[in-house]
Amino acid sequence: LNDIASSEVTDDYCPTAAIMLDKLRVKIENTIPRHDQSEPANMIDIALCIIDTESNTMQFAGAHSPMFIVRNGKLTVIPSDDVHIGDGSDSQTEFTNTKIAVHEGDVVYLYTDGIAQQLNTEWEYSTGILTELLTLIYDKPFSEQTEYINYALSKSPKSHEIVNQTDDILLVGIRI
Repeated sequence: LNDIASSEVTDDYCPTAAIMLDKLRVKIENTIPRHDQSEPANMIDIALCIIDTESNTMQFAGAHSPMFIVRNGKLTVIPSDDVHIGDGSDSQTEFTNTKIAVHEGDVVYLYTDGIAQQLNTEWEYSTGILTELLTLIYDKPFSEQTEYINYALSKSPKSHEIVNQTDDILLVGIRI
């Protein structure tokens, strides 16, 4: 993604978040081709946002990875496309570019599915517990939010699995 950004972004032009993901998909699928469809795919889920501080807007595109925005205590889910990068199955589908107005005090969260899986006891990809927690803590400093998230992970029924964690756990918060 860094290579794509450095070769595409100039003083006069910045591609959309969706175009960046489209180019990333092509680069990955050309770099790691699947010769045999019976082989497991190297799939990537990713959320990408581009924030324009001059116009107070944000672009978002996601590959099987939505984004959350909390504004005044209300959490909004910005959906991603239901497509992975790298599996080759939907390589003709273009990613959706969503443009959003952002306001001072908004908190944007991007995350990997590992955190939702770790916090959930029922359906492994549900984000219910995560969204509930983020709605409660979004207005706190990020250092405190980290403590709350770590505590929730340690109290999760799956906390014993963290020792053998194979999926990534990442949560990125951006306060506008």
